[in-house]
Amino acid sequence: SLVQSADVLADPSGRFVDLDRGLLTAPLLERVVTDTHFSQRDRQGRLFGFMARAARSGWAGVEALSVRGIAADEGTAVCYDSSGTARVHGAGSAYFLAGRAPIERLEPGRPLVWNAGGRAVEAYRIDGTRDAGASFDLRSWTGSGGHPGRWSVDGSGPGGPVLVVREEPP
Repeated sequence: SLVQSADVLADPSGRFVDLDRGLLTAPLLERVVTDTHFSQRDRQGRLFGFMARAARSGWAGVEALSVRGIAADEGTAVCYDSSGTARVHGAGSAYFLAGRAPIERLEPGRPLVWNAGGRAVEAYRIDGTRDAGASFDLRSWTGSGGHPGRWSVDGSGPGGPVLVVREEPP
């Protein structure tokens, strides 16, 4: 069965959160966790939890302040050139995430807390069809023409941990 967002946020150390660092070895993606069919399958919490797990994995160079994520919706591709400039093609959106604060709690059997006052992870969304001129620089991890935001989870929602996604106004 597929790993669901609620499962990962409830216990990012669980046996179902299995990361393979050798799966994607493309240049500029060494510290990046990826996911697909993102919005359609409600995988935002899943990617967030996978990033937290990767940050605590002990892999060289991967920490809460250096872990990154890229996700694309169904029918959407992120393509980048040798300079590291990424563009989004297709009907959906792509998301570029970067850890910006220490993880407050990641313990076996306990919900994830990665909040930092709502600023744990910096996010950048580019819509494939609406943001045609937008791009994302994978070297500096900055975007232009898209939609910045912040993501966090405090681990204390009434039904379990809740991922909070805030997009900044244009």
